[in-house]
Amino acid sequence: MTNSKDKREGWLRKLKTGDEVIWVGNTWNPNRIKVITNITPSGQIDLGSVRVRPNNQRLDLKQCTPLARKGVLEQEEAGKLIVRIREWAGKGQFQLEILQKVDALITEEEIKIANKGK
Repeated sequence: MTNSKDKREGWLRKLKTGDEVIWVGNTWNPNRIKVITNITPSGQIDLGSVRVRPNNQRLDLKQCTPLARKGVLEQEEAGKLIVRIREWAGKGQFQLEILQKVDALITEEEIKIANKGK
């Protein structure tokens, strides 16, 4: 929907009901893929029970590109794994050896990432 009252700018102007966007989270609430449920005549974007202003002032939305989508889905999967590890450790099934292996893998990845920049 685009009309003279619609205050959306840039890529937001091209959005329509049913499109996916990424709702930007924070430390406690990770980014989420949301479906646009409505766009008001003034350009306000509804994502279910949440309404985003048309000028995206707070930068709550990002385009849902294939790469951005992949990142959000990977972030969600990582969050599930972290919860699973916490639950496992909380049940007294804490095995230091397994966590040390995970830590070693993380360290290897950090080294790989650091070396890419050189």
